[in-house]
Amino acid sequence: MNIQGSGDIHIRKGSVDFLSVNVMGSGDARFGGSATNASLSVMGSGDINVNHVKRRQYIFNKTPLENSSGIVFIQQ
Repeated sequence: MNIQGSGDIHIRKGSVDFLSVNVMGSGDARFGGSATNASLSVMGSGDINVNHVKRRQYIFNKTPLENSSGIVFIQQ
């Protein structure tokens, strides 16, 4: 999932092996499903909210990038 600008993406459920989410701007990305591995990055004021990542130790770019006010939140 990629957001460049001010759009939002909401996926209620599903299961993926690798979840890649990049937010560049003020958009919000929400994934209500489960991912085995993930790459999550924010550059801007947007947020990423993911329900579940199985292998958390393999999450890349979990925190917002420099000069960003957005957040990355993983519920489980």
